[in-house]
Amino acid sequence: MPRPGARVWRACLGEEPEAPPPYAPDWAEAGGDETLAAAALRHLVPVPCDAFDRGDVLLFRWRDGCVAKHAAIASSATTMIHAHDGAAVCEVAITPWWRRRLAYAFTFPGVADPLR
Repeated sequence: MPRPGARVWRACLGEEPEAPPPYAPDWAEAGGDETLAAAALRHLVPVPCDAFDRGDVLLFRWRDGCVAKHAAIASSATTMIHAHDGAAVCEVAITPWWRRRLAYAFTFPGVADPLR
């Protein structure tokens, strides 16, 4: 089954541009590289972290000094849709805790939101 991000890409743009690498829970810690951010930079358009809007992809660091390894999609300027191990996909508020951990924001290329 494709990952949620791949399903969103397909719905907006068609076939995803590259296959994701195999998943392991410690993939980011093992290499220490900004792998997720680098992939996003290859295919998405960066936007300032304080200027994201609905539909934008948000990448978070769990702790200072760690690589960004958690992704969400903004559903508004104050809410996001995300999931993590042991929890369902849900819409949550982007609280100060999340804002402090926001490392990158991206928009999908060539996708216009008629309500923006």
